[in-house]
Amino acid sequence: MSKKASDPKEVPVRFIDCRAFRHQTRHVNDSATWGTGGVVIEFVRHTRCVNCKVDVFTTYGVPDFRVVRRKYIYPDNYQVKGGYPVFDARSDYITHRFGTKEG
Repeated sequence: MSKKASDPKEVPVRFIDCRAFRHQTRHVNDSATWGTGGVVIEFVRHTRCVNCKVDVFTTYGVPDFRVVRRKYIYPDNYQVKGGYPVFDARSDYITHRFGTKEG
């Protein structure tokens, strides 16, 4: 289990982009669960974000390809104790990107 940040200010700037605007994932590998008769009954697609390195494991049912479950493995300090809403991440992104304008 990854270490959670105790405050949003501890979240690295590169993570804020992902929290605010979604991950940019790339394919890592796939695995399958085989049923009787040699038929694939579900498969897991493993992707990783190129920015924050979160690993995402999405399990699809076959033959309809519905998402059965999704598991995320986060790097340390990506998650925040008590939560970090998307709106707050977007506001923090703007502050980091553009700063604040005085008067």
